[in-house]
Formats: sequence, C-alpha cells, structure tokens
Amino acid sequence: MNTEKSATVRLSQGAAPRETLTPKSAIRGNVAFDCGWGRLVFGQTFATASDLAECLRAERPGQRDIAFYVLDPHVVLAAAPQELFLDPSHTYRLELDKYVPAKTKPRGFHVRHLKSLQDAEEINRIYAARRMVTVAPNFFWEHRHSDTITYFVAVDDQTNAIVGTVTGVDHKEAFGDLENGS
Repeated sequence: MNTEKSATVRLSQGAAPRETLTPKSAIRGNVAFDCGWGRLVFGQTFATASDLAECLRAERPGQRDIAFYVLDPHVVLAAAPQELFLDPSHTYRLELDKYVPAKTKPRGFHVRHLKSLQDAEEINRIYAARRMVTVAPNFFWEHRHSDTITYFVAVDDQTNAIVGTVTGVDHKEAFGDLENGS
C-alpha cells in the first residue's frame, strides 16, 4: 500500500472503511506470505491491481499462490487474463479476539497443534489426496512456534489417525492488519 498518501481499508465491497491510514499507521505493503505450498497474497496491501497481478504472475513452479481480500478481482484479472484464475470459493474470517469455543465438544475427534514431523507427513497425505500442493515437512516443523502461521490437525479419538488439517494465519503479525484478522 502506498504510504505516501492516506488510504482507506475495507474488506467488504460497499462497506464503509473501518480505518483511515496515514503514513504513520499504514500496514506493510505488497505482502505475499510464504505458507510452504505457495504464498498467501494479501490484496489490500497492494497499491494497484497491476501490482497485485504482477505479484501473482511471479508464482513459482510447483507452488500455488492465493490472493485474499481483492477488492476488484475483475480489474486484477484484466491485467493478465491468460495467466490468472478467479476461484469462486468462499472463505471465512474468524475474529480470534472475539471467538468463544462451543460448550459442547465435537464427537469422535479432537483438534490440536502440529507436534511432530509425522504430523507434517500426514498433513501432506491429506493435501496430496485432495490434489493440493504438498509442503516440505521441515517447513511445517520450522514454523511450528511461529506467531504468524499456525498448523492444526484433527485427530480421530479411536484410531489417533489424523483426519483433517487447517492452517491459520494471523494477519496482524503477517502485515500489521488494523482489523486483527485471521
């Protein structure tokens, strides 16, 4: 984001900006956070659609870059229509500072942090089964105590098999998000 000018930040199209940025309060610009399988690219940190498109065009072979919070995706796509893809999937933003766990626990499984290289290998097994890009197991291990990226696994209570996985990224740690997203 250009810190020379004031800018407004909003995550929902049509919503009033929650915050006005000045050079002192500006979030870090052009943030593309490495997740092992590729980069999580935060659209709201780019000054222009063409800057964001150029970042996405730099995706490395065997990786998968994903842009989130792209205000005008059609404008980004127009910058490189033969190279970029718009996934119509929905994602959910969890406000961890307001999160209250359910009183009833799920049946049949529990969720915990990644705790071994074997867990990392099981995460990759799940990724591969879903035709997703796998991650070097050491990447998971080296980031297991990170404040920015967190890996969780769902474990079957009877077999102890890992049956699911989720990755969390703290947006405030990643780029100084004023909305404290994750």
